Amino acid sequence: MHVRTSSENIPIRFLSCVSVLGVILPVLAIVMTDGRPSFLLAIATCVTVYAGFRLSYLAFYSAGSILQLTFWIFVYCWLGLAAMVQLKAGRFPWPTATDSDDFVRAEVVVILGLAAYETGVRFSRKPTHARPAFFTLGLPSLGRFTLLTFACLAISSWAIYKKGGASEVVRTRYELKGISKRSGMAQSDLLTYTSLQRVPPVVSLLVSIYLFTQKRAFRRHRRYLTLILTGLILFNLVANYPPSLPRLYLGFILFSIASLILRSRAKLVPLFVLGMIVGLTVLFPYTDYFRTRAGYGAHDLEAPTQKLIDKPDYDVFQMISNTVKVVNERGVARGYNFLGAMLFFVPRAVWPEKPHGTGWAVGQQVGYLMLNLSSPLWAEFYYGGGIMLVIVGFWVYGYATRRSERQAFRFSTKPLFVAYAAGMQMFLLRGDLLNSVAYFAPGALLLLMFVGQPAWSQSAAATSTQVARSKMTGLQPRLLLGKD
Repeated sequence: MHVRTSSENIPIRFLSCVSVLGVILPVLAIVMTDGRPSFLLAIATCVTVYAGFRLSYLAFYSAGSILQLTFWIFVYCWLGLAAMVQLKAGRFPWPTATDSDDFVRAEVVVILGLAAYETGVRFSRKPTHARPAFFTLGLPSLGRFTLLTFACLAISSWAIYKKGGASEVVRTRYELKGISKRSGMAQSDLLTYTSLQRVPPVVSLLVSIYLFTQKRAFRRHRRYLTLILTGLILFNLVANYPPSLPRLYLGFILFSIASLILRSRAKLVPLFVLGMIVGLTVLFPYTDYFRTRAGYGAHDLEAPTQKLIDKPDYDVFQMISNTVKVVNERGVARGYNFLGAMLFFVPRAVWPEKPHGTGWAVGQQVGYLMLNLSSPLWAEFYYGGGIMLVIVGFWVYGYATRRSERQAFRFSTKPLFVAYAAGMQMFLLRGDLLNSVAYFAPGALLLLMFVGQPAWSQSAAATSTQVARSKMTGLQPRLLLGKD
């Protein structure tokens, strides 16, 4: 009697996942939405179906490609389901400033970006020869981890002090609306202090969780790591007070922690993907409970499709369309928005012409009163250089994504960096770019400080070790090069 193995069951589960993501959920979204079918709806449905297929394939056959998984989760929720119901209903979260031609151009921008991303991913093939590693990532020593942890806590504490103390930090999102006026700080300075307040403790927490799971390397220091981990959790509850956090940033923290904890359990990845989609399309709109004075009640419960239409959280497709309109009327920014993102740390007092976020600039030009708007990566590329920059930018983005996933296998700290980048990618894709880089850069630098070191230091150590061995074995020493 033949017993079917778990690997033989994968095609059945894979087809079931494709059916749910590529057929059942899109059909439910269309049926539950009032409106008329259109050509644009058909295009958005194709984007949703393809994203569902890619998610299913990655979940079952390439579970380690967490960066690609995060990318396609975003596409499925914001450029798939949300765009579908908005286009069928003919209504959007913000007042419509564009016409049908701009919507068509926006869909073209989306599809060309996705095609370029996929091409970049496919082009990034596994190298066939070894290359020298100029920078290596490995487990930090316990002393180095302790020193940098205290440095992170000191940076965060200083930022909390500059913002007015813990009483000014432990507030809800609604209460934080007036912090800029109360403190008298410029918005750019407030953004910098907020980033320094929130990011360093999260980086320390992720590193401590990762080290805590390294049973062999740190078995003797479990009690010490437990004490540090407990202290970091308590400190994060103040520095990253949950009711005060932007929801995508809170999701980044939870997603990164979950990725570290579940990294060795590939069987749970499909359930994790489905859970993320349900959370982002059904539960996510209600997580802004602390952004209003009264919160929500039972009377505020609505159908998920209604939230996808009305909530500004899902303005991604509309902001791409608005950006297309602005660029067609006024021309591209010639990369000025990317310059502002790279130099986010420069105060506006020193650089008066420093660009605002792209969402802010586009919203102002189309006449919106509310300027706290998203600017997805598609819009950033189009605003900076038109359709050619969309193609080139997403090709490079796809190439770098797959290359990073391949290169990560060279390092023992792969899960740590992948978890951080995957969580922050949701923040980056929704935008805007200026705020995303301001949040992402400090954490990335701190991670490199935790576990990075120049390759020549390890090469020298490896060479000396081989010299010692060669004296006993008669073998000639060789310089160790990193493998792709």
